Amino acid sequence: MPRWRKLHVKATESLDINEMPDDFTRVLWLLLPLAMDCEGRGLDNSGWVKARAMPLREDVTLAQVQEALGWFDSRGMIERYEVEGRRYFWLPSFSQYQGDTSKEAESLYPTPPGQEEVPTEAKAGLELVESESRVGQELVQSRSGVGPELVGSRSGSDADADADADAEENQMQQQIQSPAREPLLVLADRSARIPVLLATAADLSKPADPAGPEDWLPVLGSLTESIFPNKGPINAQELQELIGDLGHEGAYDALRAAGAAGATSWAYVRAISERIQDEQREPEPPPEPRTNLKTKELEGFPWPAVLEHIGDEIQPVWLEGAYPIAWDHGTLRVKAKNGRCAAMLDQRFSGRIAKAVGAVMEVPGRVRVLVE
Repeated sequence: MPRWRKLHVKATESLDINEMPDDFTRVLWLLLPLAMDCEGRGLDNSGWVKARAMPLREDVTLAQVQEALGWFDSRGMIERYEVEGRRYFWLPSFSQYQGDTSKEAESLYPTPPGQEEVPTEAKAGLELVESESRVGQELVQSRSGVGPELVGSRSGSDADADADADAEENQMQQQIQSPAREPLLVLADRSARIPVLLATAADLSKPADPAGPEDWLPVLGSLTESIFPNKGPINAQELQELIGDLGHEGAYDALRAAGAAGATSWAYVRAISERIQDEQREPEPPPEPRTNLKTKELEGFPWPAVLEHIGDEIQPVWLEGAYPIAWDHGTLRVKAKNGRCAAMLDQRFSGRIAKAVGAVMEVPGRVRVLVE
């Protein structure tokens, strides 16, 4: 059983997950990768799934698990198959979202019919990786200053492999955000650091002006696939968001800069995008000078006469510091010195103030007093 699995941030926007019939089905789907082996395979048995994904949930029944598996199967999220009379299932999207699992124990379950078995050494062999990506030892040493002694010292466990990837990603982001950073165009022009695939592919050149989306998309698609191979749906989603933030030409420059720096994750490209947007963003205007926030007292209103009319009906402590701020159509707004006085005047004494105002102002109708 693996030590952990990955959960993609786009899961919250997945239509399949949001259309699931209930939260139990959603939770089981999110926990299901923890039960699968390195190939995303498992036994098509509700008891096996419950024991692997929810071992301590006594309230979960096998019928619930079986119903959820049936829903996954109906949506194509799992594929069931049978070998020599035994039933199995696997997750078609497992390798896409879980990445390299070659360091885990080999799968004990048979390969689904029609699916070719990929040898373990073909997944993790350094020579095959170098031949497919055409990135030599010199490029490996140039990425983020990682030398051969550090590459050789990395642990073989899943946890250390993910930790190494996170450390490399953080280091790349720090390089992007460093105060001593160089302009992006200078970085992109360093052809000596661009992988051979990027430097020689003829279909990665910038389209001639004027160029529309139909001219840009093939170039951006090829450029993305050359930097991040075998990540089809993830590449499409990230590329769409990058174009939305920077436009087609800006996305091209960001991807070229990422390729020149030997980026291995989309986090590096997103950091470049944020930096470009920060540089293009107009500076905020300086804040307006602060003015006196005190509400002005209403001029010409006979407030002293109102207080004299009230007399001892209201204790002076509640009216101390109070003053009128507006008078309109029989409604008087009064500003108290603090919240406590405002609450007391509004809740207990507003009627007495209104009576005094009506007498002083000789208002024939009803007076309304609002205290702030």
